[in-house]
Amino acid sequence: MRKAGLTASGVALALALTACGGGTVSGTPSTPGVDTGVPVSTGIEQLIASASQKTTDTESAHFTTEVGTFGMAIRMEGRASFDPANPAMAVTMSVPGHGQAEIRLVDDVVYMKTDGMGSADKPWQKVPLDELAEAQGGDISDPTITMMDAGDPTKMLEQIREAGGEIKKTEQTTLDGQQVTQYTIEVDPLEMMDSMGGGIDVDGAELAGLVDSIGVIPMELYLNSEGLPVRIEMHVDFSEAVKEIGARMGEELPADFPTEAFKMSMVMTYEEWGTPVSIEAPPADQVSDAPAF
Repeated sequence: MRKAGLTASGVALALALTACGGGTVSGTPSTPGVDTGVPVSTGIEQLIASASQKTTDTESAHFTTEVGTFGMAIRMEGRASFDPANPAMAVTMSVPGHGQAEIRLVDDVVYMKTDGMGSADKPWQKVPLDELAEAQGGDISDPTITMMDAGDPTKMLEQIREAGGEIKKTEQTTLDGQQVTQYTIEVDPLEMMDSMGGGIDVDGAELAGLVDSIGVIPMELYLNSEGLPVRIEMHVDFSEAVKEIGARMGEELPADFPTEAFKMSMVMTYEEWGTPVSIEAPPADQVSDAPAF
């Protein structure tokens, strides 16, 4: 397990951004009868394997990801092809106070256009996907890698499986007018971090306090009648963890400490499954190579 030199808030932010999403769901109980192709008594391994395979087979979707974290509302929207042989993605991201960013993945090359990068005549910068991943060392806090993973539900599903998620409840409900199966899953936060590629040393007082205070991470997975993900949702309260870590470090937090800022909301929503996706690289005369990492 690798070590990551993160503060308490850094761990919280990294986990929140990697999960990617935000908001709430209102589910109305409906009568049984939704056939997702997955038995309601299934274990996590079978559930994740089935949903991931159906995602790969269907290949494409439109997705929206909203992250509520540290008082900010971050929104990502895009479309993607999940064909393992030729993945493609186009994502736009809006961050309060930081403007917008646009990222495209085409033919294993990442194209980025963000405020403060590039030039007026060449607003896009490019870097091969493998070079980007190698340069970042799998850093889960890197926003580019975060956005690429946010578009592919199989990434999140695999992280849930690797983290030893446990299905605690299964029920039929409706979501945005369609019948779905809702799976309530609990995940260990430390295992979740490790599955994201950000393995950490648990010996430090910060992380011991974090794990003790968080307990488990509750998640909701919604599958439609075809067994495809339509929403993955997570809500995590890091406020007690931050207080605990502060106390262990001899830094008592003030009475007016904004605990609400450390309550994270994350939702990934998918629709238009199977709709053909056409994503092209930006015009060559508008692209320059990204600076060396």
